Amino acid sequence: MTSNRKKPGVAFWATLVVVVVLVGYPLSLGPVAWLHAKLDRPRGMKAVVAPIYAPIFWAQDNGPDWLRKSIDLYEKMWHPAGPSPID
Repeated sequence: MTSNRKKPGVAFWATLVVVVVLVGYPLSLGPVAWLHAKLDRPRGMKAVVAPIYAPIFWAQDNGPDWLRKSIDLYEKMWHPAGPSPID
């Protein structure tokens, strides 16, 4: 018996990577905020986190009101008692 199903091609895998990056990158800010709180704001964390999440922090500062509130709310869900990881 032979299967007529094709294996996923390059286009499928490229699409999957793009979707994972576009969804996973912003969602990873929450665990970073949580880690920042758990480690009691380590000094070196700002130097590492700030460049990686600069586009998200820029959108948080300069984006439309709905986007700012969404980012703030998501960050506060993970780190309710303190400032963002780059403050």
